[in-house]
Amino acid sequence: MALYPCDASGHRYQGPQRTMYPAIMSGALASRRKLRLCEYHFDAFVEQLNIHASEASAVPDDKLTPLCYLCAQTVGGTSSALYVTCYDQGAERQDWYAPLHDNCVTGAAADWLIEPETA
Repeated sequence: MALYPCDASGHRYQGPQRTMYPAIMSGALASRRKLRLCEYHFDAFVEQLNIHASEASAVPDDKLTPLCYLCAQTVGGTSSALYVTCYDQGAERQDWYAPLHDNCVTGAAADWLIEPETA
């Protein structure tokens, strides 16, 4: 039985906890959060990462233009990025990366439940 409620919605759940550590880096500033999640919400966040981000261990494809995590538009010359480390039950650590436009930082912070005053 989990000792903590799911950070995504506050409901209590049975079963093992899954954890994500999202961080948004913008220039020299960093905003971080630890998310304790139920299986359903963990899977939903991973699905978003699969669509909008790249696994950090993947070989970069120079032919692909980097797209912003939030708005899916071409990113160039930005100093902002989303990094997420995921720990699923019984699985190896996964690290994800996605660039962000500087003006998309606040929206990405809201998506990842990072408090607005820290982003």
